[in-house]
Amino acid sequence: MKKKTQTALTLIFAAVVLLIVFLTVTLNALVDKNRENIRLEIQRHLGRNLSFKNVTLDLWAGPGLSATDLRIADDPRFAATPLIQTKELKMQVRWLPLLLGKVEIKTLILSEPEFQIIKNEEGKFNIFATPEPGPTGTESRPRPTAKRSFSLSFPVSGLKINGGSIHYVDRSTKEPVVLRLYNLDLNLSAVGPSREADIELSANFLNGNEPNVRLKGQLGPLQSVKNWNRSPVNLQVLIEALPFPKLTSAIPILRERIPSYLNINGPLALETRVTGTLGQPHMTGLTLTGAFFGSSTNNVKLTADLDMSQGLQEQASIKGEVIVESVLLERLREIPIVERMLPSALTAKGPLVLFGEINGNAQEFQVYASLDGAGSEIAYGKWLTKPKGIPAKVEIRATRKEGRISLYNSTFTIHNAKVGFSGLLEEKPERLLRLQLQTEFLDISGWDQFLIPVSDYDMAGKVRLDLSIQKTFSPQRHDWNLQGFVTLNDLRLQKKGSKSAVEGITSQITFLGQEARVDKLQFRVGATEFTLQGNLRDLAKPTVRYRLSSPRVNLSDFTSLPEYKADWIRNLSSEGSFQFTSTTTTMNAGFRLAEGQLQELPYRNLQGQILWDSKQLTVKEFAFEALGGNFKGQGVWEKENDQWSRFTFYSKVEGVDMKELLPRLSPEFPDGFEGKLNFEAKLKGWGENWETIQKTLVGQGQAEVKNGALRDVNLIRRVLSRVTGLPGVGSLTSSSLSSRYGSIFKRQNTPYDTMTASFQVEEGRFRTRDFFLTAEDYSIRAEGWIGFDSSMGWDADLSLSRPLTRELTRSHKNIRYLANKKGRLAVPFGLTGSLPRMEPKPNLKRLAGLIQEGLNQATKEEATKARKTEAK
Repeated sequence: MKKKTQTALTLIFAAVVLLIVFLTVTLNALVDKNRENIRLEIQRHLGRNLSFKNVTLDLWAGPGLSATDLRIADDPRFAATPLIQTKELKMQVRWLPLLLGKVEIKTLILSEPEFQIIKNEEGKFNIFATPEPGPTGTESRPRPTAKRSFSLSFPVSGLKINGGSIHYVDRSTKEPVVLRLYNLDLNLSAVGPSREADIELSANFLNGNEPNVRLKGQLGPLQSVKNWNRSPVNLQVLIEALPFPKLTSAIPILRERIPSYLNINGPLALETRVTGTLGQPHMTGLTLTGAFFGSSTNNVKLTADLDMSQGLQEQASIKGEVIVESVLLERLREIPIVERMLPSALTAKGPLVLFGEINGNAQEFQVYASLDGAGSEIAYGKWLTKPKGIPAKVEIRATRKEGRISLYNSTFTIHNAKVGFSGLLEEKPERLLRLQLQTEFLDISGWDQFLIPVSDYDMAGKVRLDLSIQKTFSPQRHDWNLQGFVTLNDLRLQKKGSKSAVEGITSQITFLGQEARVDKLQFRVGATEFTLQGNLRDLAKPTVRYRLSSPRVNLSDFTSLPEYKADWIRNLSSEGSFQFTSTTTTMNAGFRLAEGQLQELPYRNLQGQILWDSKQLTVKEFAFEALGGNFKGQGVWEKENDQWSRFTFYSKVEGVDMKELLPRLSPEFPDGFEGKLNFEAKLKGWGENWETIQKTLVGQGQAEVKNGALRDVNLIRRVLSRVTGLPGVGSLTSSSLSSRYGSIFKRQNTPYDTMTASFQVEEGRFRTRDFFLTAEDYSIRAEGWIGFDSSMGWDADLSLSRPLTRELTRSHKNIRYLANKKGRLAVPFGLTGSLPRMEPKPNLKRLAGLIQEGLNQATKEEATKARKTEAK
């Protein structure tokens, strides 16, 4: 039994082998016999000239035909090279029709094919073009008629491509586009005019040898060649490591269409599901990541749904969100609309985080955007600076409709302040921005670390904004219009390290278009209360004009120095202006006060004008009344290396009581001077302290004192009492004189009618060559100097009146030899020491010489007289 079974199996196997051999021989004969008919039939279906080396039967993967070196000709209007050429084309056929002598091709398999797709100057593709008839090589031969015993049909339901490549050329653009796709693997199955085809694709696009494009899903039912773009799709698309610079280099038009400010460095990655049709797709779950805005790492992620089912241009709609994890403000400024809206003074050091949501199309959309600067240092000119780590965020909600962008429920946050804003951006007839800013009362505690002008102060209090801003963006004008108000409620500013503070600052700042007005701003420093009113006429050229007043100012509220504790000012008023630019602030202020007291010195009617900027301080028309006289002056102080150093000062004094003035100028001066001072001087110098200024001070001036006296010193007696040891001259101060002249030597003071001098200031000294002191009975002429340290050195001449000289001559006959041509006793002396200790030293040697000359002359005269007498 077992032997019979083995025999049966052997016979069956032999029969199968014989059948296979028979079919192979028979089918090979059929294929070989109809080789040309197969080529012509395929060519007829393609509508293209076709050639291959040979066609053989292939049974390894099921029955099929294998054509080697297949070439499908392109339309010669596009290119002379083949549309498709492949190393091998396998055409799998169905068994049953094949046994009946019919060839039905169900699957095409292309091995390492090369596709050439061309779009010409007219925008037509070669793959959809109908070739013009005409002889082209072997295809010009008469087409043989296929025998009826052979039948070839193409109910193709599958397509496979292994290791293919696509060469795409677009000549319709200004610069031709040339793209290549390598390592193309495609599996297209269940293809048919009434059913979906499954498709799976992978390829390499601009990325070396690694596949970076993958596609999987359904395609179809396929439409006609003319309506290919209407074919439905349901595809999952993944693109990885797409080098954007290479893409824009290959497709020049992208350099024009994609804004340069995006500055995409690549590579990009994209993933999405595509539904709809090939011509009007709908992309859902679209995710795009890459390095934008010049970043070296991926910093942008876009997720969206993109619906182009209604059109590819303005009708396309998008719903999605984007996050930019790190972007610099300088990069955002390259976006035109951002550059127009951001002020040039705004800067940022460090990364910003950008988030956005959008829903709509190019004509109408809704958008939410936020810009977070917590990780960046932000500054606005010399007004504001925000350190890294402090919250700073802008949130914008907007809609666009009918050419208008409307802002609503938008906010700007910095530190603990949150400002809400809304508005409108119109495109036509000119670009116009309207904004409404509103806040609740904001606590400004800690704002000193942001606001540069008050960075030296601790701040407290509340501020509220309600402003409407309108700005025009046009080539002709860039107008600002500001309406609304800023309310200040009980603000407090205290200089860091100081005990005094500006408190109770309360006011409302009103904006009226190009003008701003401060209405009755009130504040106090200690017990001193102030009222301020101001006006800014042009916001584009900010010049603030103000009026400041106070009924009484206590200087102790502004300094802790004990010498100013009892000082005060009554009825202070000041008017002037401040002008602000991007680089500096200038001030022009006039001031006036009724009366006051400074270090126990009462004064009144003080007034003047101050001009100030970052480099120079000028005081003009400074004047006040004190010490029984008038003081006037003006000066200029220049700033060098952030220090007020170089200065020029002019002063004038009229009718000031010397007895009160000198001790107040310096403790080195005694109160031993009387008289009314008139003084005028112009001085220049530089230095950071008085020690330096003494060495550099130079200038000139003149002084006059009327009806004065040197108290507690009788300079006449001191000089004459030292005139001793002269021939024929005893003690002049003990001479027998009339009561009138005798009192000159008995009194304690040295009175005078006038004292005048012009002087130069240099090397720490006042120098003069024309000092004069005059009185009824005497005068002094001198030249010399007084140092800033009260030291002195003088050469002087004391001249007594003619009557006084005659009285002294009666007691001291040789005095007559010391009289000058006017008959006045002249005593030269030097004056040394320091104020108030002065030591006069008469020039006794000179005086003795004058007496000796006089005696010699008298002797000669007597001898001459005697000779004349004898002669008679």
